[in-house]
Amino acid sequence: MDHSHHTLYPMGMESTAQQQEPMCESAARFIEQHARPLELAQYHTFFADGDPNDVVKALLPFQNVDGGFGHALEPDNWNPGSTPITTNDALLRLYDAGALDLNSDTAKRIAQYLLSGAEFDPHAMRWRFAVSGNIDHPHAIWWERHGDGIFGWNPTVSLAAFLVCMHAEGPWETLLAEAFDTLEQSGASSGDELTCFMFAWELLNREQIDGIIDIDRSRTAIIRAIDATVCRDTTRYSIEYVTMPSTFFRSADSPFLVASFMPLIQAELETLPAGRLRTVGSTSAGSGIPTIWRPSRRPGNGGALASHWTSSGFSPRSRSVDEPSVLCSRSPERVE
Repeated sequence: MDHSHHTLYPMGMESTAQQQEPMCESAARFIEQHARPLELAQYHTFFADGDPNDVVKALLPFQNVDGGFGHALEPDNWNPGSTPITTNDALLRLYDAGALDLNSDTAKRIAQYLLSGAEFDPHAMRWRFAVSGNIDHPHAIWWERHGDGIFGWNPTVSLAAFLVCMHAEGPWETLLAEAFDTLEQSGASSGDELTCFMFAWELLNREQIDGIIDIDRSRTAIIRAIDATVCRDTTRYSIEYVTMPSTFFRSADSPFLVASFMPLIQAELETLPAGRLRTVGSTSAGSGIPTIWRPSRRPGNGGALASHWTSSGFSPRSRSVDEPSVLCSRSPERVE
């Protein structure tokens, strides 16, 4: 599958594209003015025929010496240290941009970090979703570790798929088989977990890895899980923290996009002018949407960074909206 270009609208939605053209132009101007270099490179790659290698270059400052990623790659977690979930986010960004080269130094360093055993629970055989170090830095409350820090198969299933495709030694094939068996039997526990399954499936399919999962049956299981997870009450779209179609479909050529999801996609597109983008456009300089993430417990640190969000005019609202990723212009080297 070609991930070098993203089609905004599935076939049959051309009228929606025409109606939203002014809004898209306004959003493009906003991104050009306010995005971090990373998200700006992603935007150019997805929508302006930009070079995918620019995404790779923009990601490098977020990669630590150990090969993992941190430094507020996900802008609601300012932990500079490497974490499995942040490293998984880096892999997703590379893949979506068509820039995930398994022979690259970046990929080899990621594998090195994952194989080090850092934040991998050998008893549960899972990577931790939340790590203890997050508490020392500004973060959203969902990044705080409770118990073992494990949250289902997020991000274990996608990280295991990556290591299988890297031909790394370890129990990764067994973990993958167990994960997809769980998905087929019980579904997914959340939209975030399901996106990890989707990435794992696409990566295995791209690399033509056979004999671990049944490609057709697992694709059906993913589609069924999307159907069970996506919010069908469209009146809540862009208003409440619900799982919308954009959680799962980043392009019109997704192998999981079937006809039954099209009305939901149309409904979400129609909420954009009155919902998220209206909120962004109407926010004046010097004001902001209140942060919902808890600042650092280190005296003086969290408050200063929280003020950075509001002084820029914007703040993260929820994990279902990707606005924080394109609004923070602060470079990772300056994160303390």
